[in-house]
Amino acid sequence: MIKGHRTKAGYKSGVRVQKPPERLQRAISIRQPYVEQILRGTKKREFRSRPTRIRERVYLYAALRIADGARTKLDLAILPRGVIVGSVEIT
Repeated sequence: MIKGHRTKAGYKSGVRVQKPPERLQRAISIRQPYVEQILRGTKKREFRSRPTRIRERVYLYAALRIADGARTKLDLAILPRGVIVGSVEIT
């Protein structure tokens, strides 16, 4: 089960302020529209070709490519790609 939320960049006086991570942060790459569906809460599970033992919060990276054969009501042209769009807790 995954629960996600969107990232919010911190800005101050036009200069981006970023707190250094206390430990290594992991990211998982997922193609659109699936990463958007995870963030909206309509996609609860993500199946990968390889199992993982990771059980912590990870960043979601919206891959540059759109998923092949993706059927959705979302406008794929406006969905972000090639950036970190949020984070999820892997349980």
